[in-house]
Amino acid sequence: MRNALTGYSYQKQVTFLLLSIMDTERSISNIEIEVKTDDNFDDLIITTKSDIFHFQIKDFDSVSIEDLKLEEGIIFIKGKLHRLSTKHNILFFNNISITPNENVLNFLSYKLSDNVSIVSLSRVQIDNKINQLYKDNLSRRNEIDSFFNSILDKRIWNIPRESLPQLKIFITELQEKSVLISHQLLKFDNILFIEGKPGIGKSHFVNTLVKEYENNILYRFWIGNQDRDYQERLKFKKFIVDLNTKLFHDTKNRKLIELFKKLKREGKTFIIDGLDHIENYNNKELNKFIDFINEAKDYCKVIVLSRPLVKEISWKKHILENWNSQQTTKILKDLFLFSEHSVISNIHDISKGYPIIVKYLAEHYKLHNTIPKIEQVEDVNSYYQDIISNEKGKHSLSLFLCVSSYIMESEIELFVGDEKYYIEDFIKEHPYLFDIKLNRISLFHDSFNTFLKKQVDYTHKLEIINGIVSESILDLEKKFL
Repeated sequence: MRNALTGYSYQKQVTFLLLSIMDTERSISNIEIEVKTDDNFDDLIITTKSDIFHFQIKDFDSVSIEDLKLEEGIIFIKGKLHRLSTKHNILFFNNISITPNENVLNFLSYKLSDNVSIVSLSRVQIDNKINQLYKDNLSRRNEIDSFFNSILDKRIWNIPRESLPQLKIFITELQEKSVLISHQLLKFDNILFIEGKPGIGKSHFVNTLVKEYENNILYRFWIGNQDRDYQERLKFKKFIVDLNTKLFHDTKNRKLIELFKKLKREGKTFIIDGLDHIENYNNKELNKFIDFINEAKDYCKVIVLSRPLVKEISWKKHILENWNSQQTTKILKDLFLFSEHSVISNIHDISKGYPIIVKYLAEHYKLHNTIPKIEQVEDVNSYYQDIISNEKGKHSLSLFLCVSSYIMESEIELFVGDEKYYIEDFIKEHPYLFDIKLNRISLFHDSFNTFLKKQVDYTHKLEIINGIVSESILDLEKKFL
């Protein structure tokens, strides 16, 4: 019983290693487990593009080369006969002393004959190899582990590569609808830095760039306030994993130079949107990203979009300006279906063509059939200042700074008491400043979030809300779980 337990657990571990190789390197196209064959090398059959390998997996306490006797079509292992397959036979041992003289499936191995190879790997060595395969992508390892256990539970013995869970890459579609707006770009040789203030339409302008540079790789550090992957997008390792997967369609670990050469071979334009998010929220890795971009530009065209950075950079710069009257008119007609010239002209005059303010004014007009009575605004912060009547209002709205996801309508009174009346009235008057999903609410744009953070000290409110949530959880209530 003990030998059976160790033997089968070792066989499972070897199988998971090969499954991991199939997942990360994509060199294996199929794995069959416990196959019914005429030979005894039936623990696994591994198929690659160029060969088929039959495995016999052994977890002996001790075994040596002298314990193996090879004859025509058969091999004796410690005196026990095993029929060889007509394909490439792999003897996989937990521990056997060999002097490797070949490489099979990226395993150092000993060639016993033309179609028999010996591999020696302990459980610890197998674990180390699997850890190395997934060193920058632990979540993928967990996903494949779960997948493997699932197919074993279902008694599925044939695993084609196509059945593996889909490789994950970060979504690049914005959570908000956009319209293509053309801009006259500067000519550039290898790198262009497109700078724009908050809400100027940088992320939406990316859609124009993607259309102009069709052979592109796009990476966004931000797609919307409710992006579950936001924190992961900001990590340099995840950035590299995503680029590697898009270029090679696998998760094999590669040196950066291999990525750069692939970008060059395929003539890609690499578009990177939102570098300011790294400076603001993962500043310790900002230099890693900048160094990567500086090296990548020697292999392909690179376009970087960002708000103005504190860190000085030497890249050729193009500054995105407000929309002109023609561009504002196009947006209001195409996106909002406005046709009245006086309304379009009034919105442009108040907003000065500032894209996000054009959107806010248009949404307000659609809802209330009137344009807010505010002066011409200089920037998005002056707009927010104009529509929030007093300091008390800012403090009330800072509720939305205290959570990283949606707030339920029913939770507003629980968290802020009578302040809910101002918040509810403000949301009713300006719903376009919020992302509203049924009875769940959050701030719509990062610029509003930033404005409130600079205007209000919400430490006390955050402490109160954390206390309410903690007490609820300790009382075993489910509403915050």
